[in-house]
Amino acid sequence: MFMPFGDTSGAAGLASKMAAELRTMYPNYWVETIRGLMIHSASWTDAMIKSAMDSTRKVNKRYLLRTVGYGVPNIPKAMYSIENSLTLIAEREIQPFKYEKSKGQYNEYHLFNLPWPKEALENLEDKSVKLIITLSYYIEPNPGSRRLASHYAYHSHQLDFEIIKRNEDIEDFQKRISKPEDETKENKPSRSGVNWEIGNTISAKGSLRKDFITLTGREMSERNILAVFPKNGWYKNLKRQNKFNEVVRYSLIVSLETEENNIDLYTPVMNQIAIAL
Repeated sequence: MFMPFGDTSGAAGLASKMAAELRTMYPNYWVETIRGLMIHSASWTDAMIKSAMDSTRKVNKRYLLRTVGYGVPNIPKAMYSIENSLTLIAEREIQPFKYEKSKGQYNEYHLFNLPWPKEALENLEDKSVKLIITLSYYIEPNPGSRRLASHYAYHSHQLDFEIIKRNEDIEDFQKRISKPEDETKENKPSRSGVNWEIGNTISAKGSLRKDFITLTGREMSERNILAVFPKNGWYKNLKRQNKFNEVVRYSLIVSLETEENNIDLYTPVMNQIAIAL
């Protein structure tokens, strides 16, 4: 199926300009973060959403991602937090796999205790709060024939994220995101327990993950534990490459937004910023 397209050269120039402006403002940020901020700030316009509606007015998010990505970037939003919008950034290194018992095994995941402004969120009660998460990293393509590289073998590694469910015990959350030793395509764990707007079945490919969810302020105040964990890749499975112990970088960007202008989400977090993020 062929479709007309255009303006890609102009878009590339604008994207380069935005990346340069972000790099100038934040010279110490990793390239993973600069890239992540551009996507994190993006949103779909009304025209984009309308073009992806079917006859029942349901939005086809797979079509949106394939045609316009995550939408139009917003440089002021990428650069600044405002009172009713809060953005947190973590730049970390992780060793996804290890060599043990004569084969590649999963090695570690990272937990983040998010410094939510609990009182401000609880004061919102049943009003809506939007949580946006972007995970940006780079992969190493499979060094073998691309013809032989399956969806699970083309990536050197994959990373994903999940947040704790309401009333979920921390130990149960850790069990939920941990990997079985005998992971196969059939029992491969996926995000569960949270109704993400995009979902990992749509956005599973690539090395940049973004998703969002809208909850009440009261419920959001209880969703303050986030995990970043590895998924399969050829670092784990190709023994001859001996890349089991590779350490990789990622940038995690987390935002809270509310339409309530009289709620300050920013200041309470800045007052308790001695955090693990």
